Amino acid sequence: TGHLRSRVMIGAPVHVYLAIAEPSGCRVLVLAFDADVDVSAVRTARLRGLDVTASPFALEGLRSSVSLATTSTAYNTLFAHLVEDLIGAMDGVEPETAVIDAVGARLRNWQRFLEQVDPGGLSVEAQAGLFGELWFLREQLLAVLGPAAVTAWQGPLRAVQDFQGRDWAIEVKTTRQAAPAAVRIANERQLQGDGLATLALVLVALEQRTDGSPTLVDMVASVRAALVPGSAVSVELEDRLLSAGYHDEHAEIYRRNAFVLRWILCSLVSEDFPRITEHDLRPGVGDVSYSVAVDACREHEIGFPLLWKRIVV
Repeated sequence: TGHLRSRVMIGAPVHVYLAIAEPSGCRVLVLAFDADVDVSAVRTARLRGLDVTASPFALEGLRSSVSLATTSTAYNTLFAHLVEDLIGAMDGVEPETAVIDAVGARLRNWQRFLEQVDPGGLSVEAQAGLFGELWFLREQLLAVLGPAAVTAWQGPLRAVQDFQGRDWAIEVKTTRQAAPAAVRIANERQLQGDGLATLALVLVALEQRTDGSPTLVDMVASVRAALVPGSAVSVELEDRLLSAGYHDEHAEIYRRNAFVLRWILCSLVSEDFPRITEHDLRPGVGDVSYSVAVDACREHEIGFPLLWKRIVV
């Protein structure tokens, strides 16, 4: 009973320990400091499947500490990837406060990731949704904006619309239904468009297959291949993928589900587009989701060439 531990990153301004808790077998990462260091940027993190506390074992002579530990061995494999990412973020960073800031920034991405997935990865519905957004990014936006399209992909960062520019936004909805009658709008702000010169709604209809058609793994690989390896925008893409709930750890699971594009509909959200916005709600009413008929969207259809002419980059 106790912890089997090993110190890593010898010579860094922070004492880094990796440990296995016995008899549970859960994994632990501990950051400890010689001086009193404010570790709140890490201590306040709330990550599914992880406990964030002070060091679970005594560290003589060290003044402050913070630890991350899996709550179940089911999270151990993902935890290994998280630790690898955090150690990479800490490498070469000084002083101690900068280490905490770097770790806290990485944990925010992992928090978004862990909110969306369990140890088994994304659901089939979530896989299809991410496939649709990446298809749009690869086939449409990269051709118009180049690498800046990755920065425009704001959906994984909990933005109101999936893609945003200076005065434009595009919301992408993906469906696997054979003949969808309506598209679900998540809240009253999603199609509001205040301050935007152009707002569009893109509906991507997919057919799910198991016959060797492209999978989410293939789509991710194709977007990665469109960027310069190791470039800043390539690193940014990896951050977006993580925030969207995607990690290569689940690649074998995702290869079971393939998708084929059936059709795509791009609609301009103009003043007479059927929608609910904050301006339509009575005081005290909010968090409203609703459906818009696909036929109504078709009445506002706009071709992509015309849409791109409206967008000021």
